[in-house]
Amino acid sequence: MSIEYKEITTHQDFDQCIELQRSIFGLTDTDLISPLFLKLVSRNNPPVGISLGVFLESNDKSELIGFILGIATFIESSIYTLSLGIRQDHQNKIFGYKLLLKYREIALSKKVLYMFGIFDPLESHLSRLYFSSLGFIGIKYEEEAYILSNIDTKKYVPADSLLIRWDFKSESTLKKLSGFKTPVTQELLQNIPIATDIYMPESPNILVEIPGNFIQMKNDDIESARKWRESTRNIFAEYINNRHYIVSDCYSFNQEDTRKTYYLLEEKQ
Repeated sequence: MSIEYKEITTHQDFDQCIELQRSIFGLTDTDLISPLFLKLVSRNNPPVGISLGVFLESNDKSELIGFILGIATFIESSIYTLSLGIRQDHQNKIFGYKLLLKYREIALSKKVLYMFGIFDPLESHLSRLYFSSLGFIGIKYEEEAYILSNIDTKKYVPADSLLIRWDFKSESTLKKLSGFKTPVTQELLQNIPIATDIYMPESPNILVEIPGNFIQMKNDDIESARKWRESTRNIFAEYINNRHYIVSDCYSFNQEDTRKTYYLLEEKQ
């Protein structure tokens, strides 16, 4: 059995993508990206977007275990990522990282230079992937505007989003792709103020702490998850939307058997 990263083009691929959306995100039919839209995204004449999958290949089977879907935007040379997901039993196994690298490669071959997308900024596993490993930046904080149709709001944490941009050829991207990661030291953490919802200092750089495992927290302690959302929502909205900082990195490390994760926010020059 081998792994292949290739564009999603066939009806069988579309059907597998539909099932993955259900299993990964728990979506109902109302909230799925439909086969008709998947077919549209896969068009190459004229080019509309990029639909890329991770496939487990065997002699008689091609099994989709992850995907990324993007469409062209009105901003020249850019693409907007609609959805990205890896099947649960294959998460945290570098498939997402390699999928994004292949996505970048295909985008550049089509003369696309920038990628936009959104994600929940409290999901630290994605934060580490996007900012620590790939060189993304965060440019706008957005409070949840749409609640999925099958949600029980009494057991729900608002799903806010961070708008992210990936400049495929930026210095930051090339540096991260070369393997560089900022060494996280006590001196580094002591020299940059940590913002809270009651302490938002004026500084060229600030740190914002997020939970080490927000997804697990939502399952185990929903009230704590809601408090994290409320406090970080205020910080992100103030610094990113009002003061025009950008999220430029993510620092994550173990401290006394606890995962600590911080965003680095930088004042735009």
